[in-house]
Amino acid sequence: MYNMDPNIVTLNLINYIGDYDYYDSLTDINSDKHPKSFTKLSEIRERNKRHITELFPNVKFRDNKNQLLAVGRFKDDVKAKVETLSKKEIEDYVETFKKDAKKIERLYKKVRR
Repeated sequence: MYNMDPNIVTLNLINYIGDYDYYDSLTDINSDKHPKSFTKLSEIRERNKRHITELFPNVKFRDNKNQLLAVGRFKDDVKAKVETLSKKEIEDYVETFKKDAKKIERLYKKVRR
């Protein structure tokens, strides 16, 4: 059960997006040493991109160099979308983004060795 306060939900989603981005950049650096992990990394990236596009089709999270923008640039758009979701949708999306962040974290820990 999640707190349904739109501000808290927004913060949780942004945190998972930030966590994902951080581990993704670290994994990218280390994946050269583990060729098999590159395929897994591609799958995880594609899945995360699909999730972000599905929930936030009109929100720009990245600049033209594919760097995550500062939170202040997209937090209001994320919150506006959160405010349109049902309780069930919020629970599903928070769990989805949490899983994406955990998967990339596990892959990073695996390739870092």
